[in-house]
Amino acid sequence: MHEKYNAVFSLYLFYEGTLYKEFNLSKMPTQYEQEWEENSSWLKLGFHAQRMHPAYPYQTASYQQAKDDFLAVKSQVLRFASEKSWDEMMCSHYWSGSLESCRAWRDLGIKGFYAAHQARQSYYLPKELSQFLNLLDFFYDAQEGNLFIQTDIWMERDFPTTPNLEHSTHQKLHALAQENPLGMHNIHLFTHESYLLPQNHFHKMREKLEAALSWLVSQGYKQEFDGENPFFNMLPPPAPFHLKKISQGENALLVWERREKEPCTYLLYKKTLSHPHGEPGEWLEMGKTNQQSWLLNAQEKEEWAAYKVAAVLGEKQSISNPFILEPEPLKEELTIKLYPNPFNQSATMQYSLPEAAEVSMSIYNLLGQRIRQFPRELQAAGHYWQEIDAENLASGIYIVELMAGKQRATKKMLLLK
Repeated sequence: MHEKYNAVFSLYLFYEGTLYKEFNLSKMPTQYEQEWEENSSWLKLGFHAQRMHPAYPYQTASYQQAKDDFLAVKSQVLRFASEKSWDEMMCSHYWSGSLESCRAWRDLGIKGFYAAHQARQSYYLPKELSQFLNLLDFFYDAQEGNLFIQTDIWMERDFPTTPNLEHSTHQKLHALAQENPLGMHNIHLFTHESYLLPQNHFHKMREKLEAALSWLVSQGYKQEFDGENPFFNMLPPPAPFHLKKISQGENALLVWERREKEPCTYLLYKKTLSHPHGEPGEWLEMGKTNQQSWLLNAQEKEEWAAYKVAAVLGEKQSISNPFILEPEPLKEELTIKLYPNPFNQSATMQYSLPEAAEVSMSIYNLLGQRIRQFPRELQAAGHYWQEIDAENLASGIYIVELMAGKQRATKKMLLLK
């Protein structure tokens, strides 16, 4: 089939035998290692499962179980075949795979997963995404960095064994090629080893395979391994997720996670959701960092805002879901903070009103003389900020007084010029 149609094949393996229960991969001889390597351009070996039973072995599997089973198969393939023979794509038994399983397999070098055809359940994908996959032929989970590619034809079920087998096979493939709305359909055929055995010849699997390959070649389809497709180099890096705020003393950090070991740059975006001086704003770029954290200033800690983080690798990027940062709950008493303190040119006073009140603010020197007064203003309960310009003020210690209804709060500030 390879010599006649230039076809390529992947064989996905159980560690333990199915037809011969006493056999497992550790009994494979090493004497054909060179032949495996010489033919690795068209024949590859990959992971399927530890054994045939039970069905859906990785539906709820842990990270460790998926890792151990995978390495059991891969270590034997590398022993009796070669690194070049290993397939970086995989098809798990019954398309099963919990999120933790897929994380383990991806951490072990898997580039993508073959998924079930006809929108059946595949791995951890919900029903809606399985239907999307069936429509567009592939789906990229940007958060996890997992690519899913649909398998299209289950040969023993989808190719009927008819007197005119070649004609019916060509009709099925022609109809399949017309289904994809983007005109990008890659066609993947799969079957099971037992249907190719002489005792199962009544299924005519070899005839079906040859009929399918002859049609694909006649239609200009290129035979290649998905794991070697340059398309993988076009995929964006996994997006950051689990954004949250953590406190570190007086400071607060915005932190996030990412399912990728390769270092990248992060761009931060912010959108103010409510502000005492205006309407919700647009998304604004805050800056970039190489760390998985961002220091929030005192004002950012106390405002309603949405944040997004983009992971950037070269020209490619993927962005997180928005994270809503809520201000600290209002306290029952009037509170006041000043930053930076000491300061040089200007400082910001942040204050919180537990209830609506008429607010006034004054600055005094140590002699008790009022040297600056800000206009009175009726304000609702909430968090507020007031810039203090040090122009025309000499270095020294000053007292900021804030009056809100019957409540009073003061703060010392040190000006250094």
